[in-house]
Formats: sequence, C-alpha cells, structure tokens
Amino acid sequence: SRGSQAQSFRAPLDRVGAMWSVAALLLVAGANAGAPAFILPTTASRGTESLVTSKALRGPRRNEGYSQTGPAITGAAAAAFVALVALGRQGRSGSRATRRQASDEIVMGTGKPWEGTANYVNPWEERVTVDEGFEKENVSKAYPHGWAFPQYTGPVYKGVPVVEGLQFPLDPEKYYPPLEPPPQGAKWGDGRAEDGNWYMEGEGGEKEQYWQGTGRRKLACAIVRIVKGNGQFRINNIDAVEWLRYYPIWWLKACEPLCALSQKNDFDIVAKTWGGGPSGQAGAIRLGLARAMQEYDYNWRPLLKKGKYLTRDTRVREPKKFGQPGARKKKPYNRR
Repeated sequence: SRGSQAQSFRAPLDRVGAMWSVAALLLVAGANAGAPAFILPTTASRGTESLVTSKALRGPRRNEGYSQTGPAITGAAAAAFVALVALGRQGRSGSRATRRQASDEIVMGTGKPWEGTANYVNPWEERVTVDEGFEKENVSKAYPHGWAFPQYTGPVYKGVPVVEGLQFPLDPEKYYPPLEPPPQGAKWGDGRAEDGNWYMEGEGGEKEQYWQGTGRRKLACAIVRIVKGNGQFRINNIDAVEWLRYYPIWWLKACEPLCALSQKNDFDIVAKTWGGGPSGQAGAIRLGLARAMQEYDYNWRPLLKKGKYLTRDTRVREPKKFGQPGARKKKPYNRR
C-alpha cells in the first residue's frame, strides 16, 4: 500500500536528517575552538559569487580556490563530518539496492518455450516423449501434442507466470493460503495441492493420489477420478452396472478408454454424474475418464486422440419447432 511504501522511504530520510543536524553541531563547535586545522572551500573557488555567503567571508582572492577568512574546524570534527556524510550515502545506496532487489523478483516473460530459451515454464504446455530405439522419419525426441500456446510476455515470479499487479508473498488478510505460487513446472487450481497433484484420504487416513477429468455429453456432466487399484467402477457411490441399468453397452461405453489401453484392472474409477439420462452420462464419463488418463500419463494422448476419446461429442437432440408437431415433422398441408 501507499502508506507502507511512504513509511519505508521516510525512515532513511529521517536518519539522514539526524546525521546532518549532528554535523551542524560539530561545525559550530569547531568554529568556536578556533584551531587552524582544515579550511572549508567556498563557492568563490568556482568563479561565481554565492548569494548566501557574506562579503566578509568571501575573501579578496576568489580564483585561488580557498578563502583565507573562513571558519576553522578541528581535525576531529572534520573527520566526524566526513564519516557521517559517507554513512548517510551508504544508507541511501543500501535502501536503493534493497528496493531494486525486491522489484527485480518479478520480471517480464521473455524467450521462446519451443526453443528452450524462455524464463518461465507453462505446465500445461506438455510434450510427448518418444521411446528410445523407436525410429521413424520426421519424428523428434519430444514434440508438442496439444494446445498451441502463444509466447508469454507477462509478469513472471520464480519461473511461474503470475497475474499482473500481485506482490508475493500475498497478504494473508486478503488471500487464502498458499501465499506463494506453486513450484516451477507444477499445475495449480482445481483443488490441487501445493505440489500440483490431487490427494484424497484413504481408508487408514493416509493421503492417496488420484487423477481427475471432467466430461459432458448431451445434458449430462461428469467428474471422473482414477486411483491405483484393481478395476472397481462406481458411479455416484453405486456400482456402475447397477447405475447403468445392467445394460452392457452403456457400461462398456463409459470405461472404454481404459479398456482400449488394457489398463482396466490397474485403476479404480470413481465418477460423479448429474443431468441427462444413462446414455448421456455414460458418454460424459467416457470423456472425463480419457482426460484423467491424460493427466496420469501424457504419452497416452496420441492414442486417446486417435480413438477420439478426447473429442467432445456435440450431437444433441434437435429441439421441437413451435407450431409443428416435432423437430422435422410438419402438419399436413390442406388447401381448404
């Protein structure tokens, strides 16, 4: 705030004013002592007349550098005066360096991430790694396979892009913890922990990591979590077979991404759905499950994308038209 900044800038100025007052007292004491040890230079040595210095203090020869009638100061007083001036300059330079160092913590984003010269890391700009020994033409060791993010030129704090206008650590009276951004390369938001991962409480009260994805289909929505397990599948705390009305096509449609990659018996699926019917909810779970698998291993993305498991199905029921019996059906035409 402006008040704290004014108070921080006012402290070194008050210290410098106190130093100058002590220096003035030493000057008066040295003038009264009258011991000829050091002669103060006057403005007459610069070839110009001072409006403050009187004619008695100027001296007859103004171009020779020093006045012969100036007040004399003892050697100890002069040394103290010089030390105080040096201390004041050092304090001002130290405060400037501290302010400069604090302001340099937040820098602007530069460089190109695809060339490895950026001073920040976008955790959502992930890359697919090619296994060693896999040789194919026009395929590099790592290549982007997702959203194409533009070059970032905003503020960066410790290698993490941040919102403009924030100062770290954040004010605990205005913001909830954490007050520092996540580590470089870790994701944030959506209920993640400080290290960028999701955790839930297990049976023994221990934290267990999970991976999450959201999906939609028609009017249905779903939040899907996968945990390391033995293949259990529950929807709204009910077994998936019972929730999907014992219809095998809906069940297979919901867990198809895991079955396609032969990972069904290695993970437990916990889904929460609402809206729509069982068919739409199965499609929403399918999309959320594929996104959760992508969070677990980004190298699965090419296979999931090829199978169109990461594609939102936009097909919906066409609405009925007013004045007509259905979406396409029309009233029979009668001439009279």
